[in-house]
Amino acid sequence: MKWYTLFSQTGSEIYQISERIGRYPDMILCNRQDGFESINEHLIGKVPIIFTDKKPTVEEYLQHIPEDALVTMHGWLRIVPGEVCENRTIYNGHPGLITKWPELKGKDPQKKAFYSRHEIAGCVIHEAVAEVDAEIGESNARNMKLFCHENYGIIEIAHMLGKSERSTSFLIHEGLSRLSVYYGYTKVRHTIRRQGTKVKRQAISEIRK
Repeated sequence: MKWYTLFSQTGSEIYQISERIGRYPDMILCNRQDGFESINEHLIGKVPIIFTDKKPTVEEYLQHIPEDALVTMHGWLRIVPGEVCENRTIYNGHPGLITKWPELKGKDPQKKAFYSRHEIAGCVIHEAVAEVDAEIGESNARNMKLFCHENYGIIEIAHMLGKSERSTSFLIHEGLSRLSVYYGYTKVRHTIRRQGTKVKRQAISEIRK
C-alpha cells in the first residue's frame, strides 16, 4: 500500500516518524506557499513533494491521491472535504485526548490540558470523516462554505438563499459562532473568546460540504 502524507508546517513530524519506522512516505502533499524555504531539510530529496494550492479543491485532492493510498495528516491546517474523506482512506493524529476532553480540539491542546490541570495526557489517531458538517449543521456548513471559502458577500448570499440581508447576516454570524466553538472557542453572550485566555482568534479554515 502506498503511503501519502499531508502537512502545512515544516514536516518535521513526518521526518521523525519515518526515521523511527525505517520508511519514508511515497509522496508528500504540502500547501505551503513559500516552497522549500521552511520545510525540514531532511525531507528534501528523500520524498517527492507536491505543492498544492493553499486551499486545495476536491478535484486537486483526488487528482494527487490514489484510491489505494493510505493517507496520514501531520499538521495539515485544512479541513479535508467530506467527498474526499468518503473516497480516500485518511487518518489524522491529534496531540490531545479529544475522546475524553472534546474541548481540546483546535489550537494548542497541550496548553489547554496543562492549564485545565488534567491528570493524564495523550494523543488520538482517528479516521478523517466529514465531521464538521455534522458538528455545526449542514445549513451552517453550506453558509460557511459560501462565506469563508467561496468569498461571497452578505448581499450575494442573501440572493442565493432567497432571504433578506438582515436574516442572512444573522445566519453568517451564527455559522461563524458555531465554527469558532468547534475549534475550541467559548461563546459568551454576544462574543466568542478562548477558554480562560484572551488571545487573537484563530483563522477560519476551509469548509466544504
